[in-house]
Amino acid sequence: MSPVMVALWLLAGFLCAELLLRARHRTLDLARPTELRPETRQLRPEQTRAAFSIVCLGDSNTFGEALSFEQAFPALLEALLRSKSPGPDMVVVNAGIRGNTAVMGLERLTTDVLAYRPRIVISAFGANDGHLGEWPLDNCREQQMTHRTTPLGRLEAWLLQSHLLLSLRTRLSRTRRPASDAASAALGDGASQPRVSLQGFALAQRLIADRLRRAGCSVLFMTSTVPNPAWTNLVAAEQHQASVYEQFNETVRTLADELAVPLIDLQKLLQQQTPSDSATLIAPDAVHLTAKGHRFAAELVLETIQRSGLLPDDSTEAEQ
Repeated sequence: MSPVMVALWLLAGFLCAELLLRARHRTLDLARPTELRPETRQLRPEQTRAAFSIVCLGDSNTFGEALSFEQAFPALLEALLRSKSPGPDMVVVNAGIRGNTAVMGLERLTTDVLAYRPRIVISAFGANDGHLGEWPLDNCREQQMTHRTTPLGRLEAWLLQSHLLLSLRTRLSRTRRPASDAASAALGDGASQPRVSLQGFALAQRLIADRLRRAGCSVLFMTSTVPNPAWTNLVAAEQHQASVYEQFNETVRTLADELAVPLIDLQKLLQQQTPSDSATLIAPDAVHLTAKGHRFAAELVLETIQRSGLLPDDSTEAEQ
């Protein structure tokens, strides 16, 4: 068989494996709940344009996991604002989607955030971004976000986003892990890397802030809920996961300082709670907020917005 035929057969095999792997990963991705709350989907953008609107962009802790729409902190924040401000009508949009990362939040800025012409946007990510595991589709999303045009053009872009090559690279990185890295070794197969790299997470948050500011929005960052006082008696793998989450929260703090973005440091304040108080704020899964935890978060967000001077001046709004 000629070298050309061998190359063609190898290319055909690679393409078949790539397509099959993409189909499998797409099936797994579609199995995740990826929708906004029904109440948010029913809210038409034109309904918010005459109001002072705030959008809470985030994951399941913004969505309000296992809680009603009214119990999630965006709805509670709206109620607090309306009770405290005699000025313009206040609307807070819950743009939280379960399982979302900062990269996914960046992808939906136009449809789920800017469409509502918000004055303030709260970007609350980190818990999913730092979750350790094997994430081929998230790897591809990050590659798409960070890719820059080169002379290799489309071929390089396609190879960078290849599910097959990313899976092989992940497996090779696990086999090359230093034996001395006991915490990483304890994680075993399928838990080797965060869904989004720290660099990718920082870039996504930076791009979110930049794009929103260019659209005339004020931006706030919020740290995640993990780790918190419920994270006790951890085994080596859990300790490693906790340390990764700490790195993501610290990245949010660093970015907030660097970009002069007001910070809602939810994780720090949760960590300061006593175990008994924490048990009323954090659900048994040690990740999601309880109904009381959402009230705690709503009050914290309101306090940060007020302290930052971002609420409208009643007389100015009245003149407009």
